[in-house]
Amino acid sequence: MSRLKDLMNERGYTKTSLSELSGISVRTLEPYIAGSRKFANTPLWLAVKIADTLGVDVHDLMEE
Repeated sequence: MSRLKDLMNERGYTKTSLSELSGISVRTLEPYIAGSRKFANTPLWLAVKIADTLGVDVHDLMEE
């Protein structure tokens, strides 16, 4: 499971609710949720919008 999926589960977000609250399309979010795309090469603005929506530091999205 991806770090993003873990954070979403902890906070009770679905991909639809995260999309609506962050303003990022479900289609864009899905690879990150599935873990097939990592945040290491993601545009900073995108990572920041997701992190802000989840109420976490952008570094918390990075896989270890």
